[in-house]
Amino acid sequence: MHPLLVDPSAAGAGIGRQLVAHLEAQVREAGGRSMYLSTSDSTCATTLSGVDLCTDPLLALRGLKLRDPKQGHAFRFWQRVGYSVVGVLPDAEGEGVPSIQLAKKLSTVV
Repeated sequence: MHPLLVDPSAAGAGIGRQLVAHLEAQVREAGGRSMYLSTSDSTCATTLSGVDLCTDPLLALRGLKLRDPKQGHAFRFWQRVGYSVVGVLPDAEGEGVPSIQLAKKLSTVV
């Protein structure tokens, strides 16, 4: 699921949350158990950008933070709607530009 874009003038109105919930419901109905997505850090908004993640990606993920909380980053939205950061692809979108991987379980394990 990528990209999800909402007009900035409508940000905070719950439109993104509604779109995600609608898509998740469709995936559940079709028998899907999990959702996976990625989000780029091409704006260098997180501590994952501009560093060599191949050396110790798990350490970098443990310390994942926003460089400027006022600027924000999409991974925070995804966390608010129930997704967890599950990985990072170093240099996925250029040198020093990682792809942050997120996932959400849609069904319960029986």
